[in-house]
Amino acid sequence: MTLNGQAVLFSEMIPGPSLVDKFHNWYDTHHIPVRMACDGFVSAQRYSRQGDGGFLAVYEMDDIGVLTSDAYKVIKNKPSEKTAWMLTNVRGSSRYLGGETSVKPPVSTATDALMDAPMLYAVLFNIPA
Repeated sequence: MTLNGQAVLFSEMIPGPSLVDKFHNWYDTHHIPVRMACDGFVSAQRYSRQGDGGFLAVYEMDDIGVLTSDAYKVIKNKPSEKTAWMLTNVRGSSRYLGGETSVKPPVSTATDALMDAPMLYAVLFNIPA
């Protein structure tokens, strides 16, 4: 996957079975649009995880510094009532950050095809200074 930005945020959540429809509605009509309106967010995609009902959102950003911007701090620290409720009623929440260091996609694969792939395989690791 070639990033449109230089950083990526992975966010996982597992809604209970009775919350799935409400969760998808909230994510698609509120959670993602609020973030995409924040300067520095480039794209967002969602995936479902097989087996446990978990979902993953992948946000591309200009750089990791977007998450320390004043605009994002308001989003993160002053969530809407709807967001606060949802975040207290899902389980398995986790977040991972990554920055692009190098990309070499196969010559024969168009970037659009990579972004529309039916699954995501990400490799993240810490690089010592």
